[in-house]
Amino acid sequence: MRATASVRSLPLTPPSVRLPEGLGAVRRLQRGEPLLTQGMPAPGLFVVRSGLLFESSDSPEGRWLLHDLLAPGDLSGTLPPDRCSATVRAAGPAQVRMLDPWCLDELFARRPALGIALLRALQRRADDAGRRACELTWYAVPQRVILRLLDLARRHGRPVPGGVRIEITVTQEQLAAMVGAARETVNRALVRLIARGLVRFEGRRFVIMDAATGALPWSVPAP
Repeated sequence: MRATASVRSLPLTPPSVRLPEGLGAVRRLQRGEPLLTQGMPAPGLFVVRSGLLFESSDSPEGRWLLHDLLAPGDLSGTLPPDRCSATVRAAGPAQVRMLDPWCLDELFARRPALGIALLRALQRRADDAGRRACELTWYAVPQRVILRLLDLARRHGRPVPGGVRIEITVTQEQLAAMVGAARETVNRALVRLIARGLVRFEGRRFVIMDAATGALPWSVPAP
């Protein structure tokens, strides 16, 4: 079944985790600096305050899989005593607010509504991870590209004439690492998608066109 909703009519759901000042420790990162390292002891959760971070995993063969681009309002991390399942590294100057277990205990005791909001954000991330695993298994590269761009548009998008512009810069190399394909394969897929009027560029930013909803591998419900 084909989708009938336009991209602009889909519910844009920007990250909504907003912590009160004074809760958690602020950490400042420089470009390339790791916040979490795959396999190391987990320090807790964090919320991005500013900047952009890469959340990725490396295979034993050295292949890079980019799980997500984390922008302001995004929540991620791993709770002790588990070890980090991914590496999180700053794409440029960034700030995050760290939430260790003691801080989370205080949060649930004094601000239970905010604690529930954090749990819901974690549940959304778990759901997203499961959906992305299905995408990597079930769909061809052009479909995976559209789905990942639509996901970024929902979270970090702004309506523009004809579609939604992703307000963070995503390179073809990063997009390839997100969809588990070679950069050259993603480039060819983008050329075809642009020719079909599903994607365009504004400067260095992607715009997902309204027609893209009809190209998705499943129906997208209207809000």
